[in-house]
Amino acid sequence: MARSRGTKKGRGIGTLSARVIGLSALMTLAIITAAFTLTYLSATRILEQETAEVVEAELRGLVGSFESGGPAELAEAIRQRSREDADAVYLLANAQGRAIAGNLRDWPVTAPLDGSWVNLRLIRASTGRQIEIGARAFPVQGNMRLLVGRDFRAQRGFEAALVEAGAVALLTAVLLAGASGYILNRIVMSRIGDIDHAARAIVAGDLSTRIPVRSGGDEYSHLAVTLNEMLERIELLVVELRTVTDSLSH
Repeated sequence: MARSRGTKKGRGIGTLSARVIGLSALMTLAIITAAFTLTYLSATRILEQETAEVVEAELRGLVGSFESGGPAELAEAIRQRSREDADAVYLLANAQGRAIAGNLRDWPVTAPLDGSWVNLRLIRASTGRQIEIGARAFPVQGNMRLLVGRDFRAQRGFEAALVEAGAVALLTAVLLAGASGYILNRIVMSRIGDIDHAARAIVAGDLSTRIPVRSGGDEYSHLAVTLNEMLERIELLVVELRTVTDSLSH
């Protein structure tokens, strides 16, 4: 009864089979997670850098409009660009923060006028919805303010799609690792089963039992050949011992 309980327990999660499969899945999970994290961080950093470069280019264009035609031409350029680019954010405001031109309702109080890059949550005038932007702001002629930025909507959508794709890839990789670990474990345990079966037969008294040598010439086949040679030697010694014992008894 005790032997039967031990056999059943050996088929649970504490067996070598379960450990091999679990370790394979965990290693795959760790590798894929690390690779995905690096990919995600690199992608978001590149997108943010490209957004900042686009804003810089737009600022240079607007500064050129201001230098050539003054505030009136600057306001007209902002109105035109606001209509053409749905992801662009512009605001030309007076000293009190009231909008003169652009697609924002009012000047954000958290936007510094030193030209530093800042992330803001604002209300777009055309839609009335809250948006998240990256922007730069500067004073214009001392009594006006200019803010130029980009809506992060497309970037956040890309990041969400990247996370979703990564999650699917991660789940698929773990499942494949578990399946490959299971198949590999079945192959290994089958070879170990051959040795176990032969050992049990020898313990039961059948010294002529040998371990099957499978084709392929792998490490298990070499081990089986070595063990069979050892068993043949043991059987020969046992036979010789019996012969000597029988002779002495007579």
